[in-house]
Amino acid sequence: MKEEYVHPTKAEDAVTTLTISKRHFLDAGLSEAWDRVLGLVVQPGVEFGDDQVFNYQREKAKILSNKILEYKNLVYEAHSTDYQPESCLKALVEDHFCILKVGPWLTFAFREALFSLEAMELEIMGRNHPELSKLRDTLRKVMLNEPGYWNSYYDGDDNAKNFKQKYSFSDRSRYYWLNQEIENSKTRLFNNLTHNKIPLSVLSQFMPNQFYEVCEGKIDAKPKALIHSHIRTLVGIYARACGLTVKRNN
Repeated sequence: MKEEYVHPTKAEDAVTTLTISKRHFLDAGLSEAWDRVLGLVVQPGVEFGDDQVFNYQREKAKILSNKILEYKNLVYEAHSTDYQPESCLKALVEDHFCILKVGPWLTFAFREALFSLEAMELEIMGRNHPELSKLRDTLRKVMLNEPGYWNSYYDGDDNAKNFKQKYSFSDRSRYYWLNQEIENSKTRLFNNLTHNKIPLSVLSQFMPNQFYEVCEGKIDAKPKALIHSHIRTLVGIYARACGLTVKRNN
């Protein structure tokens, strides 16, 4: 049975952490350094699992949220805000969790874009073409041969582990992209989709947001531009939640 709720840090525990930390700074003669401290990392009640996201529930974090107002020039850093809806991220910022920690969601988006590119490669070149990149197969082979980065994170039978290696929100595949064999597959994928123009109809099927950007002349239909655009979509969610805008640079 899946959990339904993650408990926020208790306000009194946050106070204890701040009190102890300040004392150690002052005892070490680092009062000026303490004055430069901007944030405290806490759990506002957000988290994710392999295929589950716990959304921010502001009422359950209200006591913690209000407590930081007693401290001058301090805000919270929200632990693990990956995969939160934009409305939740905006609420976190409004509730003084102003530093939004994000990690696997960015590499998850990178992986999503690469898988979409390979899906287009298969449609364009055919599944029996001898020069296919075989990116997913290569990634799986390397992860099986070098299980150190994922083995203790993914449980279940072989099918479950295979699924999680590709699609888990924890995205342990992020540790493998610099492997030379995988890099060679990625380079072949990019070359194939550069030498074989991506039809707009296929782009619309697998990367619909990027299809609109290509049609509007904002990006070209090249592999790197498509990947960057997909990741910028995610960055834009955080930027808007923080009241910022993303400057586009093609």
